[in-house]
Amino acid sequence: MRDDVLAHLHDILKAARAVKGFSAGRTYAEYAADELLRSAVERKSEIMGEGLNRISRDDPACISRIREYRDIISFRNILIHGYDAIDNRIVWGVIEEDLDNLIEDEHKLRADPDTVLCKRQWRQDRASRSGIRELLFTLCASPFSPLVALSTHGPEA
Repeated sequence: MRDDVLAHLHDILKAARAVKGFSAGRTYAEYAADELLRSAVERKSEIMGEGLNRISRDDPACISRIREYRDIISFRNILIHGYDAIDNRIVWGVIEEDLDNLIEDEHKLRADPDTVLCKRQWRQDRASRSGIRELLFTLCASPFSPLVALSTHGPEA
């Protein structure tokens, strides 16, 4: 699994947990009456849908393991493009009936051995990039470095 897909999964889980937190202990009547709450839930739902949309382009095998991903992407599109026709009862129903499935699917993907191996490889790559960065810094800090010469004297005319 690619790093960007892991990042999208992280964003999706973070947004889903936020919606669960926003709506915890609330009723539909409270949700419908609270514009700030509705706006927050809708924004986080847009993030979830966009994250899934990006994963669908980047990793079709991964996206196929998330239940109802097409419906979630469609829901995101309705929130963005059909903002004037949003039915609060439908949004509340998604929170109560569908959000836990998305969170569960994301947890399963992150527990997958391939995902764990990918995370380990990402950490190794990041450590390797840090070493390369230090080497470049050392080379560029040398008074004999052409980069330092260019930066201190400008290009030759």
